[in-house]
Amino acid sequence: MTKPSILYYECLNYTKENTDLLIDTFNMYTLPDPKHDERILSHVAESIEAIFLPLGFKFSARKWGNFPKLKVIASNTTTRPETDPPVDGQLVWLNDPEFLENITSTAEHTLGLIMAVHRRLPHAHWSTWTEWNRYARSAPKMLSRSNLTIWGPGRVGTHLFDRAAPLFKTVWTIGENDRDEYINKTLEYTDVLALTLSCVGKQPVVTRDKLERLPKQAIVVNTARGEVLDHEALLHLLNTGHLWGAALDVLPNDHRFQYKGYDSLANKYLAYTKKSSHLILTPHMAGSTEDAWNMTQRYIIDRVKEILI
Repeated sequence: MTKPSILYYECLNYTKENTDLLIDTFNMYTLPDPKHDERILSHVAESIEAIFLPLGFKFSARKWGNFPKLKVIASNTTTRPETDPPVDGQLVWLNDPEFLENITSTAEHTLGLIMAVHRRLPHAHWSTWTEWNRYARSAPKMLSRSNLTIWGPGRVGTHLFDRAAPLFKTVWTIGENDRDEYINKTLEYTDVLALTLSCVGKQPVVTRDKLERLPKQAIVVNTARGEVLDHEALLHLLNTGHLWGAALDVLPNDHRFQYKGYDSLANKYLAYTKKSSHLILTPHMAGSTEDAWNMTQRYIIDRVKEILI
């Protein structure tokens, strides 16, 4: 039986186990990333039945015409691939709630960021090179006396709730259907605000007005999408000392940074981290554990196999 042909981009960085599985299962063509699609020869493009598409790259309707046998666009992400397939085309991504119940890495990273910014751990670590002064590093209060609000009680928010509840005095949630009156009142008593909401509808949802309702010395942590948060307002509240700190795993359009470099907002935030201990940035890595990658990549491969074989 002839193996189906697929196009795989090296920037996806599949684990060795899953890369070997792709090689064993498919006739695999590789490129560094979709910016190099012009390297695909026409006779190769005519044989491709599935494309494993990285996050942040759009696959236009015109491109479908360049791959006459293309049946599947697959993406190892919880975000729907950016394309509209023809009638006989299919999209595969991480949209199975039952499967994703076993993927807890994003919630774990969120909890880690909360604790890191609460105690300013990176800055405390580097400060030991010059001084040993615990009194300059104290946090406002213990987490056990603090209120956590999880904005977005979906899969990640639920995982976070289960893991954070034993640590905090109270854990509240804000959902997309909650009334403004409830949201505003909740924020006024929130010591730690964790953003795990979906990026749907008009953005940002977490506006300056909402951030300003947080009490002094509150913490904001975002592991959802960069677009949900008003970053200019957040930076203002950090600069004025209203917030104790913030930790961001995501920034708007961060999926482009690997290919196009940092934009003006990212450069502004990076500059702030160099002069302040109030902000922690991580590179959209909340879901990045080896076991999570193995599980999610294998899930996508198996879905493609079901369609093509």
